[in-house]
Amino acid sequence: MYYFKNTSLSSHMSKILSATMLDLCLKGYLTFETVEGKKDQIKVILKQTEDINLPEDEKTIFSLFQQIANKQTNSFTMKEFENYARNHPSIVLGKINKIEEQAKNLQQEKGNYDKKQIETYQKWILKGVGYLFLGIFSIVFMQILVIPAIVASIYSFKLSGRYNQLTKKRSR
Repeated sequence: MYYFKNTSLSSHMSKILSATMLDLCLKGYLTFETVEGKKDQIKVILKQTEDINLPEDEKTIFSLFQQIANKQTNSFTMKEFENYARNHPSIVLGKINKIEEQAKNLQQEKGNYDKKQIETYQKWILKGVGYLFLGIFSIVFMQILVIPAIVASIYSFKLSGRYNQLTKKRSR
């Protein structure tokens, strides 16, 4: 949805929130209306009061919407949602972060998500980051050692030249 496009939420979380809202709409838990007289303003109307048949991730978002909604009209505008999120960031971000874990658990129960593969993925990511830091550290460490290495190589070349001269004198 447009309202979550320019948020500070990570891009996948805004997509998850938008998709959950559309899914709740398809299930009949909420509907969308445009606000008369205000261009591009959307009103969310909660049609249900109970979240009995919803998966845990959708229950979390629906409960957030119930907190935001006006108790008389059982609705809120997206502007009210933005104001609520701005005034209560810990509540909103806590719930949004919670739905990602809930969705993973649901998909793992359904067999669509393998925790071992994710653990393997995370191990390889950690190794990659470790190798990256090792490479950066090596470059920095090499710069520290480059001057003594150059001095040592010049000294070695001078010594090799001296021994080469001694060898030439013996061969005469």
